[in-house]
Amino acid sequence: MRIKIFKLFLLSVLPLLIFATKFDELDKAPEGAYKGQIFFGGSLGLGYPFGNAIVSENDFISGTTYTFTENEITKEVDLVHLSFFSSLYAEYMPADHVGIKIFLDYLSIYQRTTFGSELENKNEVLYYHFGAFLGPDFHLTVRKPWDISFCPFIGYALGKYEAAVVAKELFPGFTDNTVETSNGLVIGSELCANFFFNGGVYFSVGFNWIYSFISASENLTRTTPSPPAVYDTPDSVNTINLIISFGYAYYN
Repeated sequence: MRIKIFKLFLLSVLPLLIFATKFDELDKAPEGAYKGQIFFGGSLGLGYPFGNAIVSENDFISGTTYTFTENEITKEVDLVHLSFFSSLYAEYMPADHVGIKIFLDYLSIYQRTTFGSELENKNEVLYYHFGAFLGPDFHLTVRKPWDISFCPFIGYALGKYEAAVVAKELFPGFTDNTVETSNGLVIGSELCANFFFNGGVYFSVGFNWIYSFISASENLTRTTPSPPAVYDTPDSVNTINLIISFGYAYYN
C-alpha cells in the first residue's frame, strides 16, 4: 500500500516539475508567495496517531499475553500505531499573505504488535480515509525565496474503522463484525516552511494535525484471555504527521 501511494505521488508531482522546465525564464530568481500566485503540489507524511481511539485499543488488550504454540513462547501483548499520509493540493492567493487551499488526501493508521523480530507480528489497518478539504492558507512573507505558511482546514472523508483489528487476529471469541463505515467531518491544520527555486519549483517541510470523527463498534467484549475487557467505543482519532511536499508555483 505504501509503495502504491509513493508511486501515485511521483506520477502526480513529476509532471509539474517537468512542466516547469519548459519556461524560458528558468534563470529568473523565484518570487515566492504573493497576490495572484497559484500553487500545485503533492505531499507525503509519516506520523503518530493518538486520541481516544488509540486509548481504547490499548486498554482493550492491556494485561493480556499471547502464546506461540509452535515454540511455546509467551509474550505480553503491546501495540504500536503509525500513520501514513499523502495528498494532492492546489492553492490560489487572492491577496498578499492569504491563499485559499484545496486538497485531496489519503490517511491510514496501522496497528502492530511488538513481539520482536524473531516472532511473527500482526500488522493491520485500524483506520483509513479518503478526504477532500478546504481552508485559508496564511503566508508570512511576500515575494521571498522562503516562506512560513499556516493552514487550518475542514472537510469530509470517506473511511473505515475496524475496532480491535489486531486483537481479533490473536484471540478467539469475536463473533461480531467490527468493521464500521466512518464517513464524516474532519478538521485539522498544517504548518510548513516553504523554499522556492528557479523555474517555479518549490519544496516544503512541516507538520499537519488531523482530527477525524469516527464510528466504532459498540458493546464489544473480550472474555479470553484474562483479564476480560469491554471496548470503550471511541468517537475520534488524531494524527500528527511530519510531511514533505514538492510543487510548482505557476507565476515565477
